[in-house]
Amino acid sequence: MPEEKLPVISMYQDISFEMNCISSIISYFKWTKVIAIYEDRSSYSNDLGIITLLSNSLRVSGVELEHYSMFPALSFLTDQDTTIQRELNILRSKQSRVFVLLQSSLTLTTLLFEKAKEMGMMGKGYVWITADGITSLLDSMDSSVVTSMQGVIGFKTYYSVTTAPFRKFEVKFRRKFRAEYPEEDSSRPSVFALRAYDTIQTIAKSAKMLQEKNYSKTLIQHILSSDFDGLSGRIQFKNYKLSEVPVFQIVNIVGKSYRELGFWSSKFGFTNSLLKHNSEENNSISAENVLGPVYWPDGRTLVPRVLAETDIGEERRTTLRIAVPATSMFKQFVKVSHDENQNVTLITGFSINVFESVVKCLQYPLIYDMVPFHGSYDEMVTAVSEKIYDAAVGDIVITANRHQLIEFSQPYLQSGLVTVVVMKADKSQSSRLLLLPWFFLILIVTSTYTANLTSMLQAPPSTPSAVDLTLLRSTNAAIGYDGNSFTLWYLEKVLSFKAENIRRIASIDDFEKSLSSGLIKAAFLFSPHAKILVAKYCKGLTMTGPTYNLSGFGFVFPRGSPLALHISEAIIYLTQNGELQKLEEETLSFPKCSTSTSDATGIQSIGPGPFSILFKIAFGGSTIALLFAVFRLLGKRWRDVTLILSMLMDRGLWMWLAALFTQKKNNYELGLSMESSNPARRINST
Repeated sequence: MPEEKLPVISMYQDISFEMNCISSIISYFKWTKVIAIYEDRSSYSNDLGIITLLSNSLRVSGVELEHYSMFPALSFLTDQDTTIQRELNILRSKQSRVFVLLQSSLTLTTLLFEKAKEMGMMGKGYVWITADGITSLLDSMDSSVVTSMQGVIGFKTYYSVTTAPFRKFEVKFRRKFRAEYPEEDSSRPSVFALRAYDTIQTIAKSAKMLQEKNYSKTLIQHILSSDFDGLSGRIQFKNYKLSEVPVFQIVNIVGKSYRELGFWSSKFGFTNSLLKHNSEENNSISAENVLGPVYWPDGRTLVPRVLAETDIGEERRTTLRIAVPATSMFKQFVKVSHDENQNVTLITGFSINVFESVVKCLQYPLIYDMVPFHGSYDEMVTAVSEKIYDAAVGDIVITANRHQLIEFSQPYLQSGLVTVVVMKADKSQSSRLLLLPWFFLILIVTSTYTANLTSMLQAPPSTPSAVDLTLLRSTNAAIGYDGNSFTLWYLEKVLSFKAENIRRIASIDDFEKSLSSGLIKAAFLFSPHAKILVAKYCKGLTMTGPTYNLSGFGFVFPRGSPLALHISEAIIYLTQNGELQKLEEETLSFPKCSTSTSDATGIQSIGPGPFSILFKIAFGGSTIALLFAVFRLLGKRWRDVTLILSMLMDRGLWMWLAALFTQKKNNYELGLSMESSNPARRINST
């Protein structure tokens, strides 16, 4: 029985509070457009959830998210400096000069601001805003890093530094930190250190309650029912997260540290005093000039004019060239054909239907032409990165390597790597019997059905061939894939198959032929493709083994294209209202295998068909025997029969028929007696 998964309890509030705080800051300074930056921390997929939350929050405030930039995790970058410079050049070409850093590691934050300063993006006309996860690290940053962030506005979770428990903890923390890291300038504990301490306290208190007071609750239940004041704030949970509405401290980096500008909460908005913040009267106070003066990156307090003079509608008015794979193996996703009569190229399929539905959800018209691309998927992605095409649509797998070149939309179809093998059928074979005389019918039928029933009980149903990856590797068994470069990389680097044992299969039919003939022992495909293959050859192939959840299918855009965000938002909308599911069912659904004499378990049943001739012979023989017996009986008992008939029928047709038949019988008997009395006549007649 599988173990029940334990819930993940988070020691932080809902991230939507941070997005609302950012929107409030943007609205406070009356900026109308912003650019978001974040570091992708996922290895195989593009998580646009944080971008979508920010975009929705900005839209409520009447602010447009002009562009967002995703930096790959630094561990995936071979040339970090060049990548950061290239991304900053893209940002500098945009109209908005307000940059919001949503999430980033300390290493990327350091490199990003150093490079931005070097490129002149930390001066006049530029605004930088850092979210809680980055701003809360200021207390732990080296002064040289802080110096490169001059003029940055940030917000961080507020916690009281005047309570006795905090002061006691701070003294111990500083002493231990300085002992272990004497070269570090700052030794003040951040909110992350406080929450780590509160986490241990929460577990300890819950374990103590479990041991001393209440055995009816589990440890997790005690944790979720926690209610006490920790160093980082009130420790209460709702939906497995801290339930306390956070208060954010707004700060401005100046010199080697930062200045406090005020506070913000979703309950009361901005305030320059916590006393006002906690007062109901603060609701009526105008937000104008609540925050203290801000020293911007250029050193002045005048709010920067942050819009460059560019044509903001240029991309929307241009006809976009969208590449689609012309040689897709799985035509259900993308099929390119040419109508000779009308001399037009037709492009259809599930991916095309999804894109067209997504475009209809945009709040502006999008003009585009779909262009068949004759080349590999990797070459098509590269062409988009080089801006030969404005986008690419198809069953394109989201991978980390491709993500370094382009931007993916939100996945419109989830997928994982699965294994396809040949069905191993165990069928009962009935003996072909010779036709026997009819009087053996019961014996034959009984024996046959008994044998078939025995085989049904003993023989297992049709089952997929077992796939043991270790056995496949150790025996150097050949395996197949569809030419996807990521699949090949995964088979070699992750599943440890030898390159010489991996075969590239050219078509769906070739997969079936290669598997059935034993040319390959297993095929590895992404699950949507595997379903198509198995649906076509459902009597011979099946999916088996584990599913390696990796990524999904997405649309491709050049780095810096705002269309990627808009398309992703539309995909999320269509997912939530069920439209994508409906499209998938309509386009990618297949009829079930045709029924046969096999039942649901895969065992072949036996019917009356094999015995039809035997039944006919037996029936014919029985009928003849029955008629012979009836006439013989009538001949012996005729006088009795005639008597009965005369008693039952005293007139009419039956009387006439009875008399006629009696006369013919008497004449026949007279003739026989005459022949028996004249032997010579019998001899002459012969």
